[in-house]
Amino acid sequence: MAFSLVGVGSAANDGNGDSLRTAFQTINTLISAVNSALPLGAGSASAPALTRDGDLNTGFFFPAADQIAAAVGGAEKWRLTATGFGIGTTAPSEIFHVAHATNTYGLFVTDGADALRYRSLLGGISEISIGGAGATDISFALQYSRATGHTSFLHGARGSYSTAMLIQNGTGNVGIGTTIPNHLLDVNGAIGFTPGASVTPADNGDVVFEATSDTTFTIKLKGSDGVVRSGTVTLA
Repeated sequence: MAFSLVGVGSAANDGNGDSLRTAFQTINTLISAVNSALPLGAGSASAPALTRDGDLNTGFFFPAADQIAAAVGGAEKWRLTATGFGIGTTAPSEIFHVAHATNTYGLFVTDGADALRYRSLLGGISEISIGGAGATDISFALQYSRATGHTSFLHGARGSYSTAMLIQNGTGNVGIGTTIPNHLLDVNGAIGFTPGASVTPADNGDVVFEATSDTTFTIKLKGSDGVVRSGTVTLA
């Protein structure tokens, strides 16, 4: 913010009693000093140091040295320190730090139709979701449980997701249709696949399914001895 100088010219007082011009030049000196450094008190969230006329509980204040904060309606909304920019916290620990209540969205980015959201849930669960911006639009969500260490991939209407896949903590087992996978890949439900073209198993223990005709497919297995063995299944 800067104040304009009074237009009286720059000539010095000639000593002939032109006191009005001298007075205005003195005022200009004071205005220049104010423009160089506008002194403000520290203020507070309820009574900011810099406000808009008629709205005295909304504006900026200076909670400590090297800090500036903004208040709206008497409540602090953000704070900038030498460490970073904080929203919902008075002590940001990163360059951009957002603190929010459990079960509320701390991040919401949208173009009006689609959205990216982040929230923390009860039970120590962190969730990132991508999908429609509406309250019940279909979305994809990634959840991490601090209690179990499991990572879950979910899909469905926001607020009523179903678990599509889970990665188990410790084992790395992947479960589809189950949240307790007992194998590296544990599927609870029907499985469909398209057999690949002719290929030879590369490593010991590899299994290849190969469609050989409209009614047959071949299973190839490379054993621990390095020998590839195969068998054909005929379908009606």
